[in-house]
Amino acid sequence: MNTGNDLAKVSVSSAGARQEYSLPWETTVADLQRLAGERFGAEAATGAELWCTDGTSMATKLERTLGELKDRLICPRREFELRPHRPRR
Repeated sequence: MNTGNDLAKVSVSSAGARQEYSLPWETTVADLQRLAGERFGAEAATGAELWCTDGTSMATKLERTLGELKDRLICPRREFELRPHRPRR
């Protein structure tokens, strides 16, 4: 798959702010969501879900790695948003 010092370049936005990350390809979507939530603050950490900016929810892909997303062409630009969690009815 990916070897060497090759890192995934990822961006996450929340409430108009944006953060850039260089992460190992083995990083899971759940790890990314947790990291971004912590960096954006308590509100994002406790009540936000990760979405691809193309509109794809990452809720069912939390165990996938960034490398798997790349290989499967899921969110190929690796641009994500933390959106407030809305309970399903």
